[in-house]
Amino acid sequence: MKKAGIFLLVCLVLAGGYVGFKYFSNQQPAAEVPAVNPVPEVKKDEPSHIKEVLPFLNSIVQSQRTFYAQNRQIAPSFEKLGLPIQGATGNRYFTGGENNREGFVVILQGGPMLGKGSVSAQRFSSSDNLEYRYMLQRRYVSNKVSCGAVNEGAKKVCADFCGLTTPVAVCCNDGTVGVCLD
Repeated sequence: MKKAGIFLLVCLVLAGGYVGFKYFSNQQPAAEVPAVNPVPEVKKDEPSHIKEVLPFLNSIVQSQRTFYAQNRQIAPSFEKLGLPIQGATGNRYFTGGENNREGFVVILQGGPMLGKGSVSAQRFSSSDNLEYRYMLQRRYVSNKVSCGAVNEGAKKVCADFCGLTTPVAVCCNDGTVGVCLD
């Protein structure tokens, strides 16, 4: 008997936004389902926002791995991690500049163990009128990035990021539906 997937959604409120997700399932390649309503193309500048934040997430993951090797725990804050990021407060950093109008909120998450931690980047706007609201998440022990759509428009953004043709709520950049599993 095939085990059914278990979906667990953990939400924290930060500036009225979606901060974290976890999804456990029997991961399978996405099935091609014909769209009932044609999905509009993602605006050409949205993928560039993802491309801008991914190197930052990669740097944080590498820094956490180094910190863990030296201290046998992950750093709970940007300050303890030793990353000189102006404007970072505790475990949060807004990429939107001085006034934090639009960008990503980057959050260090997890307990002291490397395997339980992750870094996430949630698309953010102080006006709360984003067409694409989604979150990228990378575990410290993984080279894969999950994308979780928070609104309908973001399902296409996540699908494009993961190399899928059908809009999805959660996917992995390895081309599967669901959060990345290692």
